[in-house]
Amino acid sequence: MASLLIIIENAIIARLKQYILSRIRVAGYPDNPDKIGLPLGYGQILVGYKSSTFKPTSFSPPGIQQSMEFDVQLQLKELRTHQGIYGFLDFCRAVLTGFIPPGATGGMMPNSEGFIDSVDGIWFYNQTYIVPVMFVTGK
Repeated sequence: MASLLIIIENAIIARLKQYILSRIRVAGYPDNPDKIGLPLGYGQILVGYKSSTFKPTSFSPPGIQQSMEFDVQLQLKELRTHQGIYGFLDFCRAVLTGFIPPGATGGMMPNSEGFIDSVDGIWFYNQTYIVPVMFVTGK
């Protein structure tokens, strides 16, 4: 059985790839963090699970609302041009807000967004999205 985290991460990646028609690579974070490095070519967007919070919704049967957080990290060479990071922040927000990945109980919602760093001419920004999931324990 595939992990729900992997299923949702892959769905987010596929959603972004479906709409990105440029030289930007879209992928999950590599298994080995040392392999992230700087993007090759024009830039990349990396997607990965960040954390979750849990809220009991019922006790008979036990139900839990899980709010998963996924990071979308943008790494691009330009900031303000039509191919720059500002435009792609807007683009990712428009494409992902309301998107319902498999296993989710509602649409994705942006939670936070901001500047991370600038290294060797590459701008790093991050967006965090909440994905709601409901499960009943013992099933």
